[in-house]
Amino acid sequence: MKIQKVTTNKKQYLDLLLLADEQENMIDRYLEQGTMYVLNDNGIIAVCVVTDEDNKALEIKNIAVKPEFQRMGYGKAMLDFITKKYKDIYDIIQVGTGEVPVVVTFYEKCGFIKSHKIKNFFTDNYDHPIFEDGIQLVDMIYLKFNNQMMKNQLMRDFDIEPTIENISECLGFANTAYTKFINELKSHNIVVNWRYYKDGKAWLGKGLYKWTTTRGTKKETTAFWLSVWNGFFKVTIYIPEKYRTEALKLSLSDEMKEMIKASKQMGKLKFFPITFNLRSDEMFNELFTIINFRKILK
Repeated sequence: MKIQKVTTNKKQYLDLLLLADEQENMIDRYLEQGTMYVLNDNGIIAVCVVTDEDNKALEIKNIAVKPEFQRMGYGKAMLDFITKKYKDIYDIIQVGTGEVPVVVTFYEKCGFIKSHKIKNFFTDNYDHPIFEDGIQLVDMIYLKFNNQMMKNQLMRDFDIEPTIENISECLGFANTAYTKFINELKSHNIVVNWRYYKDGKAWLGKGLYKWTTTRGTKKETTAFWLSVWNGFFKVTIYIPEKYRTEALKLSLSDEMKEMIKASKQMGKLKFFPITFNLRSDEMFNELFTIINFRKILK
């Protein structure tokens, strides 16, 4: 799989572009001034066009995947490429889309958060009704991936402990999901132990799975690490490299399996990380599938 920049003859990919923006004259508004990328995996499968906006913002104007290759991780691969490529250039990467739950959820899983709406965008700018997933599009909803926010880990003061109140203040709306996550850990026999780590200068939570053997011996193992960020919480699970193949056999989405395949082994450590940036409970099923898998590994 390779993602390439396209500088000439961009209209050769019009059929792909029309999958995401079905009126050609609307595409013409941004195509030439924008930067185009295509994803090649034994043929062109996906396309993306981004434009430079004011105030250090990059806008994703068009992103599309051929229908027969959708829900296979290619859209996420393209988004990951864009965010990583431009994260040190732009403070904000944003995208506008219709209010279609499956589409909005996709962007949220990729680290985007809802920002604002443009009322009647689709009815005012298109010469015919636009439908997606059976829903007529009216307003455009903007989501943004704020690079500065993503870099801002909180709970770094040794004197400010990670109490319920302090974590809630850091997480904002994401605290609802965090509370649900902590409560659900009880049914998995996992407790979170917080400790201030001087090397990273931050409070980190260690998710400890505790159990008792048939002989009555009490044991525990680390299931994950937890950290608090500005508006979201991060759960990182370290899987022994020798179990990567087994991890790929779990009941997970194609996007998650692509993430596992792409995760790099950490230096001399024989582990690879799987990280969840969480603002809602949308990914809890996959999160706990991997946590439960990690619990039984030695």
